[in-house]
Amino acid sequence: MQRPPDSLRRFHLAAGSTFLAACLFVLFYRGPGWRFTRGTLGDLFVVGFLYHLLSIFWRGPMAARAGAIAVLAVGIELAQWARLFTAKPSDPLVVVTGSTFDVWDLVSYAVGLALAVTLERMRGRSQERGS
Repeated sequence: MQRPPDSLRRFHLAAGSTFLAACLFVLFYRGPGWRFTRGTLGDLFVVGFLYHLLSIFWRGPMAARAGAIAVLAVGIELAQWARLFTAKPSDPLVVVTGSTFDVWDLVSYAVGLALAVTLERMRGRSQERGS
């Protein structure tokens, strides 16, 4: 018999799903401001998704989980700076990682991680009050 997920895992699953839905919206959105939406909000939402996805499986300290995602995000940005991702724009790796270094991407990653961590902290505080 499979054990049902506990409330923390359910929280991360719900939050991660919300960030993923936002990522998919950004990916397919083509309305006004779509370049900003795709380039900036996409980066913001993807680190939030990755943080909560990692948190489903790893119960480590919040700072360690956020640090792991930050290292991944900065590593991808540095790889772009070093031009490691220079294949065709339609190449799946380039679609996922991007190919152009941008300092604003780092800002988006920081804001997205801060949002994801803040959501988890707010959940913890509401759990403490509810107990």
